[in-house]
Amino acid sequence: MIRFFPSEDCLKRTFRSNPNYTVVICDRLSNSIKESLGKLVEESDCFGILQPSDSSTLSIKTICRETALLFYILKVPGQLPNYLLSEPSINPERLISQLILDDILEVEIEGNFTSGLQAYQLLFSKSGALTTSEKPEYNTEGISYEALVYGQEFINEDISKLGRRLYFYNRRPSTKKWLKQLKSSNDVNSFLGLLPEQPNHKLVHRYWYESTQNSNKYWVFRRSKKDDFFEENSSLDGYKLYFNPTCEYLYQTLSELTEILFHCRAYAFKYGGNAYGMLRPDKFVAYFQTKDDLFLALEKLQKRFYGVPAQELPFTATVDPTGLLSWGIDPPNSSRTSLLWHSCSWRSWVTERLSAVLIKWHHQPDPKVEPWQFALAHVSLDGINITTWIPEQTIWN
Repeated sequence: MIRFFPSEDCLKRTFRSNPNYTVVICDRLSNSIKESLGKLVEESDCFGILQPSDSSTLSIKTICRETALLFYILKVPGQLPNYLLSEPSINPERLISQLILDDILEVEIEGNFTSGLQAYQLLFSKSGALTTSEKPEYNTEGISYEALVYGQEFINEDISKLGRRLYFYNRRPSTKKWLKQLKSSNDVNSFLGLLPEQPNHKLVHRYWYESTQNSNKYWVFRRSKKDDFFEENSSLDGYKLYFNPTCEYLYQTLSELTEILFHCRAYAFKYGGNAYGMLRPDKFVAYFQTKDDLFLALEKLQKRFYGVPAQELPFTATVDPTGLLSWGIDPPNSSRTSLLWHSCSWRSWVTERLSAVLIKWHHQPDPKVEPWQFALAHVSLDGINITTWIPEQTIWN
């Protein structure tokens, strides 16, 4: 399985701030930079940016007050300050590894200061190298790795194109047959047996109503008829359950699926509104307010639909060996800023970060390190378990 372990001695070295960066606080940013960064500079913990020198290939980075303080301290090369190493709320090994891989700090190796990909071998010990020698326990772990290996073939593209390649990986081909059969949401409803007088209509409409406010040309949304759920205009936040059958099997499972979701207190679900939406792995997504409700539904659905052919979905937390069921949690509103997407979901959040790191490898190639290895190292430091793709509790802090 894929694992990550930073090397034990990464905190014992001499460090310095990257001399190719200059700190610029928020109220001294130019209007053009503020406009390009958008909501990133409006976040409450944003102190300012790291502005790269004209001669470097570095990118602008937003930083918090604590990172700015450490950056100022290490303008004079030296060991890490004691306050950082003794603070119980900080994992210094992870933090420093992040700052080095992000080229914010440099570490001294054999008399030279280095960062980013060149420091990879120091940060990742031989015993903790990222490997795929063991057979993945879950198919979705394998599909995530496959998506990254596929993505590294396109690291000369921009972040937008590469991010979408990762996000839509394992979507079935949009053949003429499917494009003709599923042109619109009405075609999809007919395909799923949801039109009046069709088999799935009565039971699904017993528990759910179509949300015209949330539905669009890409998705059809339905909300629970339970009286204690939010109003129609509330946002779709919380935990997400992904039901990932092949397209043909969603019709057969829909009535029982939606009944189980209702009784397990899902408050909404959506499904693809045309051929493109129905051919992607995450063609059906349900929303929950609590993790307990989510896991109860996952348990019941796993027992009921064991053996249903799955279309594995990368970069989600799996609960069964086939990849039929998985889950995720969207970033809170304060963390939903995205350069690629109008709204930032769990998978778009992950794939945006992965694509950025793959492209970074392209600008600093190292034949000793595969691009996918470098990408996994980065997101594991962000707080993502790269075996299960489950986020840590503190990931959004």
